[in-house]
Amino acid sequence: MKKSDRQALLTQIVAQNTVETQEELLNLLASAGVQATQATISRDIRELRIVKARNAEGQTYYHLYQEQAIDADQHLTEMMQDMVSKVDRVQFMTIIHTTTGTADLIADLLDALNSPEIVATLAGTNTALLISPDETAAQAIYDKINEMIAKK
Repeated sequence: MKKSDRQALLTQIVAQNTVETQEELLNLLASAGVQATQATISRDIRELRIVKARNAEGQTYYHLYQEQAIDADQHLTEMMQDMVSKVDRVQFMTIIHTTTGTADLIADLLDALNSPEIVATLAGTNTALLISPDETAAQAIYDKINEMIAKK
């Protein structure tokens, strides 16, 4: 199956189902006759801008990111609360420790802020690094992130 066909099916599955995990996505794809790896699904999720959201009961699920329909600040706060375990600051850098596999999502959301406190981000599997222009800016973004995750 071509990548575009797989991604179209993935989009359809996310739109029509409440899917909580990548394993569920893989199973739904398999039931539709599509074999894919977890790494492939992770890439598709990033490319399609599929994000985790929270329903009224507090359950997280995948859904298609729609900028107009979601309050970006609220979404970022919810994602930070769900995925960030710890924040450190070293001089002009802020280190965000996340749950496994979510650092790139956090870095992408922070990049989208176009904040003057963030010059660049770098993400691994469970750590995102924010580089600020100076220590004052780094302290400001560090405080902002801690404020977001403290609202739990």
